[in-house]
Amino acid sequence: MKNLLLIILLLCNLTAIAQDTLFYDAQHEQVSSLSKATTYKVVFMDKQVNKACEKEYDLSGHLLAEFNYLPYTPRTRQGVLRKWYNTGQLRWEANYSKGRLDGTVKAYWENGRIKRDDVYEQGKMKISKCYTKLGADTVYYPFERDPTFPEGMGKLYEYLTENTRYPQEAAKDSVEGKVFVQFVVERDGSINQVTVVKGVNPYLDKEAYRLVTQMPKWIPGMQDGEALRIRYVLPISFKMAKNLIPR
Repeated sequence: MKNLLLIILLLCNLTAIAQDTLFYDAQHEQVSSLSKATTYKVVFMDKQVNKACEKEYDLSGHLLAEFNYLPYTPRTRQGVLRKWYNTGQLRWEANYSKGRLDGTVKAYWENGRIKRDDVYEQGKMKISKCYTKLGADTVYYPFERDPTFPEGMGKLYEYLTENTRYPQEAAKDSVEGKVFVQFVVERDGSINQVTVVKGVNPYLDKEAYRLVTQMPKWIPGMQDGEALRIRYVLPISFKMAKNLIPR
């Protein structure tokens, strides 16, 4: 009986902790196999503590990044996140709570000298210091910056209002609603991989897709001075008065 109980407990632990391996190419797009990849990620899901850990490696097995997040929300960062240079030197280490920076943020140059030393409290910066490669004080710049439309979100609202062509088929039936469009802001600010993730009807969905594909380049997102590819979801509200305002 004791052996049976032990086996049951082991099986419960195995089902509670799941592991998956994902492969990525040089553009950080997911591919089907290791032969097509330049990096790979091992993802651990622990249902018992509602936490996931994702570790990224190069093909030589060197650890490049370690992310911790809440698995049942859209990748909400939780706990410590770290990145390393290819040399194995720690690049930066940041602490998060429910997706917001909370605690210390430290970054390092490849020579091992400290690059930044910040302290956050629930997303608000309390202390900030940046340093040169030789250790001297230098001008501060944010650790993270979200991608944004040129000249700000106000200009994005103007772009949507001025460029929307309300589909006659939708107007005839007084169809209104909010279309959610997902896209990737590339490192150079260009828009890629546009898709409607939650639509209203085919006519409004098509117009929302057109608006996003024809947007000018965005200002890319940044992390510790490095441009990133960031996936973004834009809600576009369609109203008969043509007030197309993301909320």
